[in-house]
Amino acid sequence: MCQDSGAGTTPTETNRAVLRSMVQHEDQLRNQRLGWLLALNGFLFAALAFSWELNENELVYILGAVGFLTAVSSWVGLWTNTVAIQTLRDWTGTPPLVGLRTRDLKKPSGDGSGRSGWTRFLSLFYPWRAIPVILGTAWIVVAAVRWRTS
Repeated sequence: MCQDSGAGTTPTETNRAVLRSMVQHEDQLRNQRLGWLLALNGFLFAALAFSWELNENELVYILGAVGFLTAVSSWVGLWTNTVAIQTLRDWTGTPPLVGLRTRDLKKPSGDGSGRSGWTRFLSLFYPWRAIPVILGTAWIVVAAVRWRTS
């Protein structure tokens, strides 16, 4: 049973506060991951400009591989973050949540999103879904252009 944590708070209110806190934590992780991805890619593209000008083919390919793998890694991290947030938002259990971890929650049966096909399509363009794919594609194009012009 959930302990009463103060004046006038019910177990349901406490659970909602804990779930809200967990979602906020996942949002902060998402923002940090996007920030790291964009900062690293900024440095990689700057290095690419210098190596391209110096006609360093091997370095261009290495930078392209690092950029692509970073985008894939970030996409996986952001995807798991999205699953965690959706699970927290869909979860309607009422057991005590003190000490609960995201991995302790089970995904509810069914999709649970309640979104139409059009809304789901548009959600593909959320920054945490689109940016890693766009950057990964950009690095593939960079390597292809360099290979073709060398």
